[in-house]
This record gives sequence, C-alpha cells and structure tokens, in this order.
Amino acid sequence: VALQQQLQALLGNLPFRLIAGDKLTQDRLTPNNLLGLYGCSAIKGAYAVGVLDANAVCMVGGGAARKGPPEVRAAMDAGQPTGAMLEQATEFLHAMARSLTETSGQAGATVSLVRSSMVKSNFAKLMEILAQPGRRSDFRVSIPGYGEGRMAFFLVTP
Repeated sequence: VALQQQLQALLGNLPFRLIAGDKLTQDRLTPNNLLGLYGCSAIKGAYAVGVLDANAVCMVGGGAARKGPPEVRAAMDAGQPTGAMLEQATEFLHAMARSLTETSGQAGATVSLVRSSMVKSNFAKLMEILAQPGRRSDFRVSIPGYGEGRMAFFLVTP
C-alpha cells in the first residue's frame, strides 16, 4: 500500500500496475541495478536494502521526470538510465524511507536512506541480499508504453 502511494505521488497521472510477490532473483537482474541502503536511528548497522533493476529505475525515474515512452524505452534497451531518471529513482528510495519508518516498529525511530548507488548484477553483496529468504517484499511494476521493471525491499536486521 505504501509503495503504491509513493509511486502514485511520483508518477502523477501515469497509469501503472504493481504486482506483488514476483521474486527478484539474480537471473532476473539487469546488468546495472540501483541499490539503496537504509539505516534506522534505533539500530546499529544496516536496517534495510532496496533494489531497483535498471528497467524500474528508467520507468520510475522517467515517469517522474515526465519523459515519453520512446525516451524511457531507449534507456531501458540500453540498460542505462539517464541522470534525471537516476535522480528521480533515488528520490523514490528516499520517499520509501518514510514508509520503512512506519513499519519499523521502533517507537520514535526514523529510517533514512544512507547511500544509494548503481551496482553491477554480479556485485557480491547484492547476491547475498537476494539469497536472503525471509523479510522481503518483491514487486514487478508495469507501465503501459514503457514496459516492466522489478524492485525489492529487504529488512536486513536480525
């Protein structure tokens, strides 16, 4: 629900579908992926990780930047989001920190995006995170005219 609302706020009147539960696995990653690392004020170390494949970065970022389908599809085909797309997708990761704060269960604690960066699909830490079974939320996002992308959020605290 929170993810749906964040996307709605970012994409405005652009229609999209969010399909939950479609697991993001290593073989479904794009060569470049946006990784967001979240910290929680009440917990030492990493709290959560967000992963957007390059398609999701292009779609979410391109949609938020009001780019047309041809420009978004060209970036997706190249596997290279533009600077504006990356900036908007990072903004989306920032916005998700508010939702993660609400679900943290830690009274008075705040979750924030500590760092985000584009990483290759064979980035060792990313492999480790994707292999994690439990506390994760996986989604496929579909935007008519753009295509489909994948994203997942993982709680990494014990």
